[in-house]
Amino acid sequence: MEATAKWATHGYRFGTSSYFFGDSTHRLKPSGSSWIIMKKHIVLLNDKIDSVLDFYHV
Repeated sequence: MEATAKWATHGYRFGTSSYFFGDSTHRLKPSGSSWIIMKKHIVLLNDKIDSVLDFYHV
């Protein structure tokens, strides 16, 4: 199964607020009574990122 989502992340650090947004697609596989993420694709749609970006931001 494939699931898509739109997302937005707001942050506040050192007196400055930031805003990141984008799209994500997950390919899922059933595993027993749950699901496993087989593939994850994220597209960041911001034009400018004025700080270091790591996986905690997304």
